[in-house]
Parts: sequence; C-alpha cells; structure tokens
Amino acid sequence: MTSDTTIKLLRCTFARFGIPTTLVSDNATTFTSDSFKKFLKKNNVIHKTIAPYHPATNGQAERYVQILKNALIAMKNEGDIDVQLARLLLQYRKTPQTSTNVSPSVLMFGREIRSKLDMIKPNIYAKVDKAGSNSKPVGTPREIALNKRVAVRNYTSKNKWEFGTVMRKLGKLHYEVKLDDGRVWKRHIDQIREVGDNTAREQNHNYPVIPVSPAPDTLPHHYDVTLPGPSHLPSTPGPSHSSSPTHSTDSTFEPTDTTLNSSVFSDPSPTPTSEVRPTSADSQTQDPVPIPEPRRSTRDRRPPNWFSASDWW
Repeated sequence: MTSDTTIKLLRCTFARFGIPTTLVSDNATTFTSDSFKKFLKKNNVIHKTIAPYHPATNGQAERYVQILKNALIAMKNEGDIDVQLARLLLQYRKTPQTSTNVSPSVLMFGREIRSKLDMIKPNIYAKVDKAGSNSKPVGTPREIALNKRVAVRNYTSKNKWEFGTVMRKLGKLHYEVKLDDGRVWKRHIDQIREVGDNTAREQNHNYPVIPVSPAPDTLPHHYDVTLPGPSHLPSTPGPSHSSSPTHSTDSTFEPTDTTLNSSVFSDPSPTPTSEVRPTSADSQTQDPVPIPEPRRSTRDRRPPNWFSASDWW
C-alpha cells in the first residue's frame, strides 16, 4: 500500500469521525514518507512511531488485529468474508470493554448501537415518544379524517387538481387517496385540500363549446361587420317592435327596427382595409429614437480569492 492510498483512506476516516490529535503507527515507509508527513502537518496531527522491532509498543492495534484474525478463522464456513467481517464488527462495537466498562460505540457516539438483542427487551424511549405524540403542541400539522372528500395535487396533466377520497393515513403527514377514476395516490398533507362531500365525482367534464357572436356595438374597430345599406330598408315605415336589435349567430347583423336613423350606417371609423400605413419613404425620413446608454458600475472589481484544497487536508 502506497502513501497516496493511505492518505485517501485517512481522509475518509477523518471526514466520518473527525481529525485526531495524535496518530500512532509503525515505521513502515508508508508512514515515514514526505507526502504522509506533509499531510499530517497540514491537519495539525502529532505523529508518533513505535520503536523498531518492538510491536508491543503499539499493543492496542496488535491486539485488535489478533481478535479479528481469530474470529474470522472461527467463522470461515459461514459465507462471504465481507458479511462475516460486518457481523463481527457489529458485535465487537456493542460489547462493553473491561478497561472502560462501556462499549466502543458509547465511547465514539455517546449511545448504544442497535442490534438483534434489542428486539427482546422493550424500548423505553419509543414509549415515551409515543406518549408525547398524543398531545398536540403548537405547530401540530392539520389532520384529515378518513373517507373525506379531498382535492389532491396532480403533476401528470394540465388539470392541477384531482378529486378523490382519503383511504388511510400513512404516518403523520402522508395520506393515501383513492381518486374517482380508481387510481390510488400518495400525497403529503400540503398537497391535499379538503372539499365538500357534494363535489362532483366526474373528473373530466367535456362540455361542448357553443360559439356566441358578440353584439356589433361592443366589437372593436378591427372587426369588419357587414351592415345593410339604406337601399335594403322598406320605403314605408312598419310597426316598431323594440328599440333593441335582435342579434343573430351569423356574421351578418340585420336590425329588426325599421325606424333606425341613417346615421347608424355612416360610421366615420375606418376599417382595417382603409387604414393608412406609412410608406417606405416616410419611414426613412423619421428620426431614429436614441437608445440610452446602460449604466455602468464605477467600483473597482477585484478577482475572487478561491479556496484551494491543497491548503487544507
């Protein structure tokens, strides 16, 4: 194993458990190289080496290696070596030591790690948490009763909301909702809105679209509405039915009131066909509109001082 490989493994260990104050090792070339010394110096770690040809100086590490070897030899017929090692480390880190009277997990994490032995004894902390969850302190999320009509958020189509019924509650904030079309969705409480029980159960209403012609007096000037000329009016006035004209769904508007004034047909507003557009010569003679110059900052810009990973571990 080279010094670079050892440094990579130590970086992963430091990231998980933190940078130690002291590192004890033997006198192998991996630990005495210049790159390894620079790595420990950058991280302010004191490096101690044992006396040559005296492994008892680093007795804790040598004893740990002996325990692992003996346990793996006893488990050699129990499957994969990685599975055996993982099971061994789990039991070793949970077992109290004679020198400290506590397990290595308590010394490292301040708590006991969970194993299969914890299943045969009750968990007091779980009971306390469950009892405390029955009370409703400030900030408790809202709840939705089962079989309640709700609208849930839809992210698969243009319809943003779909209607359904709450089937069951999944945890504190998640619900299982059965839609009116038979689909079952899981949604967060923030994606659910309560609606009335009489909400329509049809999801997609395909109502026919009926075109309605607007009244001519409400049309903008760019609509071209054909009106009958004075020659179409009768010579003798007929009976007056109503002062408001009857609107037809056709594009031609025919008034039913025969007593209309001829001023209705003399609308001075021009149609789009009579709109006067500027010629190319007129457009060339117009003065160009000045474009304002964008405002520039006057402060001095300094290059950023980027953090270099080489300055650290």
